[in-house]
Amino acid sequence: MTEFTGSAASQADFIWKNAEDLWGDFKHTDFGKIILPFTLLRRLECALEPTREAVREAYRSFKEADVELDPILRSTANYPFYNTSEYSLDSLE
Repeated sequence: MTEFTGSAASQADFIWKNAEDLWGDFKHTDFGKIILPFTLLRRLECALEPTREAVREAYRSFKEADVELDPILRSTANYPFYNTSEYSLDSLE
């Protein structure tokens, strides 16, 4: 993604231009139903990125053991949530 600097107005213009490029076949009234969930998913993915491989490794290490995985994976992720999937938004082209 291109990094931008400048006034809040120019940043807002940048965001709206990108939003307009995404309208495509969607009705304007349905845009929020699509973009907002993907924005949330992307934000969660970015938050989990620093510990992504460590969480996956912990999952692989302990999935066959007779232990509760949830506390281990939460601790590894440093959040009350985690993701063990090999998929990411980037890999779902």
